[in-house]
Amino acid sequence: MIKSGTFQDAEYLLALGDSYYQQGNCQKTCALFGQLRAKNTSETTLKKILRPLGECYEKNGDLAKAAEAYEAYTALPGVTDADASYLKAFLREKSDPKSAEVLYQGNIKAFPNDSRSFVRLGMMYAATPATYSKATQPLSEASALNPKT
Repeated sequence: MIKSGTFQDAEYLLALGDSYYQQGNCQKTCALFGQLRAKNTSETTLKKILRPLGECYEKNGDLAKAAEAYEAYTALPGVTDADASYLKAFLREKSDPKSAEVLYQGNIKAFPNDSRSFVRLGMMYAATPATYSKATQPLSEASALNPKT
C-alpha cells in the first residue's frame, strides 16, 4: 500500500478497497473500508462500502461487526435491501435474540414477500416453550409465500 498521504484520500481508498473486495481479499477490504468509515465519509460513500464491509466481516467471522455494518447500511436513506435486512437480524439471533425478534418483525413489514424472516421468527418462537404458540403464525405465512418450505 502507498504510504504517501497524497494518495490516501477517500476516492483512492474506495477504489483500492473495492479492488480488494472484487478479488475476495476480505482482510484488506475490512482494513480499508473500516478506515474510510472511521473518517465520517459521505452518505454516498457509505452506501458503497457498508454492504461489502458487512459481507467481509461475516466471512472473517466477526459477526457482531458484520451485523452492525448491515444495520448501518440499511439505516441509510433510500436503502431497501432485503438481503442485508435479513442478515442484520440473523447475525443478531444468538447474541441478542430480543433485538433479532424486533428486526425480523420489521423485516416482515418492510418485505412481506420475503419468507426468510417469517421462517426465522417462527423458528425462534418454536425454540422456547414460553413462545411456542406464537410460532404458528409466522411459519404459516412463510409456507404460504413459499409452499416448498
